[in-house]
Order: sequence, then C-alpha cells, then structure tokens
Amino acid sequence: MHSKGDFTRDPFIISSQEKSVLALPIVRQGILEGIIYMNNNLATGVFTEERAEMLTALSAQMAIH
Repeated sequence: MHSKGDFTRDPFIISSQEKSVLALPIVRQGILEGIIYMNNNLATGVFTEERAEMLTALSAQMAIH
C-alpha cells in the first residue's frame, strides 16, 4: 500500500523521518471518534494492503461502543 497525501508534509513526520505511516479513522455514526496511527522509521512498505484491511476492520469494531 503506497499513498502520499497531506501527511507527507506534516512537520512531525518530516522531523521524525518516518519511512512508513498508516493512519485510519475511527468513525461512529459519521463522527470522527479517534485515529489509529502507526509508524515505522526503519523500513518502507511495512503497512501492506492486507494489514490496512485488518486494521480497518479493527477500527470499525472500535467505533462500536
């Protein structure tokens, strides 16, 4: 999974020199409740499509309370 967006210009990400970043929203009834944020500063491409799908399912479960 490789996508570049607004995060590539984020000062924290630039200063910490992250190689891989994955950020997924936790949304409940259309309202952002939180974010799953994972980073890796050792290797690129560690957040594969399969891992993103698993974490997307997890974020959906987290939104249920």
